[in-house]
Amino acid sequence: MSKKAKPRWGWEDAGSYCLHFFSDDEFNKIEKKLPNVELTKDIRLQLQEAAATYRVDAVRIPQIPRLSEVKAALTEIHSKAEVLIERLKEIDTISLGKLYAVAFPNNLELLGRIQNKSSEIHKLHSIVQDALNRLKPDRGGRRKEKQPLRGLIWHLICIYESSTGTKATLSWTPYEEKYTSKFYDFTQTVMEIIDPEAKLTNSSLGQQIKVAIKLLKSSSKEDILQSLQRVPTIR
Repeated sequence: MSKKAKPRWGWEDAGSYCLHFFSDDEFNKIEKKLPNVELTKDIRLQLQEAAATYRVDAVRIPQIPRLSEVKAALTEIHSKAEVLIERLKEIDTISLGKLYAVAFPNNLELLGRIQNKSSEIHKLHSIVQDALNRLKPDRGGRRKEKQPLRGLIWHLICIYESSTGTKATLSWTPYEEKYTSKFYDFTQTVMEIIDPEAKLTNSSLGQQIKVAIKLLKSSSKEDILQSLQRVPTIR
């Protein structure tokens, strides 16, 4: 029996991230994997951005609240707002008088609206309901652990194709039973530099490159890169 989802109160899309900054030696190593390409300042900046996004997402994405947890939070807020609205309708005159005594003189206008259907509480209740109606169902399954790597590969595809003028491809060598291509070597080199602890096998990295290339064919590079351009709060 699956556990009931609970709100992730206090979670923020912020944190401390260990970013990787390429050294000249590392840039030289990458340059050797790009045929007839000199790593210009612009390409280096693109690589740095791709690496930074990957390092942030590798920490951030596994911690993001699931849709079921988001629904649990919104449902609880909706329920408590509903209870508050009902209680304010039923409040006795003595208790209401105590509120007016405390609210005088600065908050009388606000207090005068609390039992009105146009009050902030009613608006909040309606907004939360709309948010719940629009929320997509949580399909379950494991968290998107591969998304940071796939995002990095999308970045690298754009860098590779714009700098070399050739398409990023991937081949399967049946005799050696492994994935090969110039783009694979380029991606592998970048990964070994920015996340040596990942220790990706030829099969696991090849499969992710294969999926990324397939997904990219059904979307424009601009759409893909726009989805990757997030600026998380780093503190």
